[in-house]
Formats: sequence, structure tokens, C-alpha cells
Amino acid sequence: MSHMNEAFRKLSSWIGIPAVCVASTLSIPQAQAQTLQNPYWFPLANSDCPLRGPEKATGLVIWSHGRVLVGEDSTAPTPPYIQTLCANGWDTVRFNRLGVGDNLTDSPPVLIKKIHKYKEQGYQQIILAGQSYGSFESLIAAGPQIDTQSDINAVIAVAPAAFGTNKDGSSQLNATRLYEALEKVSGTKIMLFFFHGDIFDPGGRGPKSNEILARRSTASVVVDRPAGFETHWAANEQSFARYYGPCIVSFVSNRSFDDNNRSFDAYKDCPPSGLSAYENTKPPTPPSGHPVATASNRASSGTASAMTGPR
Repeated sequence: MSHMNEAFRKLSSWIGIPAVCVASTLSIPQAQAQTLQNPYWFPLANSDCPLRGPEKATGLVIWSHGRVLVGEDSTAPTPPYIQTLCANGWDTVRFNRLGVGDNLTDSPPVLIKKIHKYKEQGYQQIILAGQSYGSFESLIAAGPQIDTQSDINAVIAVAPAAFGTNKDGSSQLNATRLYEALEKVSGTKIMLFFFHGDIFDPGGRGPKSNEILARRSTASVVVDRPAGFETHWAANEQSFARYYGPCIVSFVSNRSFDDNNRSFDAYKDCPPSGLSAYENTKPPTPPSGHPVATASNRASSGTASAMTGPR
């Protein structure tokens, strides 16, 4: 069994974001010095968004960054859509990890332990969000191996990747391990984003993910390769926050972004593709063939529908 665990750890060392694409807010030596004594920490997601506290905030969002071969991805900036959540009443923090010890076995339990502490502080709603490797860690934390399903209200998993690339032929693990993680999540809403041109995406993950979530009656939105958003890092752009920020806020809040009296509805609250404008808050019912899929998964309140963009 030990050699299997070691093999899994080696597979887990595949990186979700190449180092060349990381923009730093701290120098690498600073990040390493900060984490040598504590390899995991939970700073503010944005310095200009202080915590309101559990009594005033809608809830708490914990965003997990990716992982790089060289340097520390804890220095990567928080994506703008997290700022959108902050602007709409959510407290936002990051789950930062030192790269040398970050893996899919050891890091999720640290996140789980911290979730319990936040719940003890009084936060009633906890949202996990992640980019790449952080998406996998967020989904694992919401799985059945730990008793936190009732503590995690939703997971926003963007471009999940923890293994190889299309170039080396090992990206299929980013699909099979994702499906395994989705099969284990119960009682937590799931929002997934996949993008064109993602070198870690073997393809076909959108339809399969939606099939798993629908079969398990999991309230979910699967945004599969929307037009206008490309590469593994598409969610780091302001345009992503502009188009999908309101949709994400609506989904995690289980209400319409523009009408607090109306439950979340993917047809009305989410743009069908990256080229859609969000000015029209109440578009007509999508016709046959519309990018928004017809299958839907009903939660205790509201309906979350699967979404697909042009192939």
C-alpha cells in the first residue's frame, strides 16, 4: 500500500499552472520565509476587502491557488471574480500552501480543519473555490472521507488539474480523478468551469461531469468551454469576473443576482457563453439548441442547470 501512496504523491506533483505564468504579489523568498514555520496559512484574498465577520458577512469564501514547478504559487494574485463575491457581502480568504509539501493527501485535511474553526467562529455558509490544483483540493475536501459535507455549501472548481498535460499524454488523469472526486461529493453544490485551449484538459470533461452530477442529484452548473475564454488561466481575467461574477454570486447565494425574491436559475442568471452580455437580466426561455443545456438538477430551493458553450 505504501508504494501506491508514493506513486499517487508523485502523480499529485504534476502542476496546475506553469511557473512562467505566475504573477507575484510577494517575492518567492518572502513566501518561503513566511511558510517555513507554517506551511499553510489563510490570509485575506484581497487586501482591500477586510473581513466583516460572521455576524455581518453573507458567508465565507476560501480560495485555493494552483501549484507550480518552480517558485511558489501562493504568490499568484487572487482572481477578480473572488473580488466580486467580496463586493456582494462575502468574506474572502485564501488557502495558501508551501509548494514542497502541497499534495492531494496532506493539504485537504488542513483545509477541513480550518473550515471547522471558521464554523466555530459563527460563519453559517462556507464556499470553497479553487484554480487548477486548488480545485482538486477543494473537491476532495468536500468528499465523504471527512464529516464536513454539511459545512461546505458549494464548491467553485475552475480548470481542475493536478496531473499531466496533453503534451506528455498524461492529462487523462485530470479527467478520471475528477470524475472520482465528483462521485464522492454529496450535499454540496458544484460549479465547474472548463476552457478551450487548456493544456491540462483532455477534453470531454463537461458532459461526463454533468452526467455524474445529474445522476447524483447534485445541484450544479457546468460551464463547458464558453466562447471568448481560452487557456487554463481564463478565469484570471477581468472579463471572466464581468461575465460570470454575477452568475457565481447567484449560484452560491441560491438567489437571483438582480432580484433577491427569485431563486437562482441558470437560464436567467448566467450568460450562455463568454460573448454574451449580462445587461439582459431576464432573457426569454432558451430555444432548442441554445448553449444552456436542458438538463437540470433541482436543489432544495432554486434550480441549477448545466451550461455548455460552443464547441
